[in-house]
Order: sequence, then structure tokens, then C-alpha cells
Amino acid sequence: MRIWGTSCLSYVIFHIVSCLDFALAFANYFQVPLQCLGAAAVLAAPNVPSWSAGYGSDGNVGGLLEAMLSPVGNFGKFLTVMLSLSVTANIACTLYSICFNFQVMIPAMSKVPRYVFSIVGTAMCVLHFCCLSCHRLNYKFPPRP
Repeated sequence: MRIWGTSCLSYVIFHIVSCLDFALAFANYFQVPLQCLGAAAVLAAPNVPSWSAGYGSDGNVGGLLEAMLSPVGNFGKFLTVMLSLSVTANIACTLYSICFNFQVMIPAMSKVPRYVFSIVGTAMCVLHFCCLSCHRLNYKFPPRP
């Protein structure tokens, strides 16, 4: 019973052979209560003034997490930074999988090194987030002289 196999993408996950199947199943299914906890936090946000201010009208999940962790002071700020940095690790695995699948779908692209696709994908993400940030911040570019 290798439950973890259905949750991994095209990258490889190695586990110790002596690891109990129960431990793997628990680690895999533990994400379901965490997702329910996240949904409960979003649903409770309008009822708690500080959470509502953090979540805002545009659905700022990072602001909600920061508002939820603010009662513990600087440790809450530390956790917010760690959570924001963990997003990069999740995106890296997904971007690798997209690059790998792109090379599988179009065999001619297998001649291009995989890191090129990762760089292009990262550039596209950065460009998208920069444009999105300029739009949300209502940034006006200065006129040309």
C-alpha cells in the first residue's frame, strides 16, 4: 500500500524501505484536515475584525495568515516569512513537472535542456506577477519626455 505514489507528480520521491505504510498514509492524508482548516479560516474571516482586515476584499490569503499569526508577536512574523518562502519550493517542483511534461508532449523539445524551460517559465511567472502588482497598486508609468 504505497499511498504516496498517487500524490507525487513526475519527480521522484524516495522513501526508506523500512518506513511503515501507516506513516506514509498518515503523512499523505494529513493534508485533508489542513485544507479543511484553511477553508474554515477563510469562512471565519468576516467574523473576526483583524482577520477580515487582513483578508480584505480581494482575497489576500497572505494577509489572512499574517493576521491570524499576529497575536504571537515576532514569532508570527517569522512563521509568515517561512510560509511565504515555502511557496517557492512548491512552485519549483510544479515548474519542473511542467517542463518535463512539455518535453514528453513535443518530442522535438527534448533536445532543449530542461533548465531552459525552467528559466523561461520563471521569467513568465515573474513578468505575470510584476504586471499583476502594478495593476493592483494602481501604478502609473511616468510619461515619456
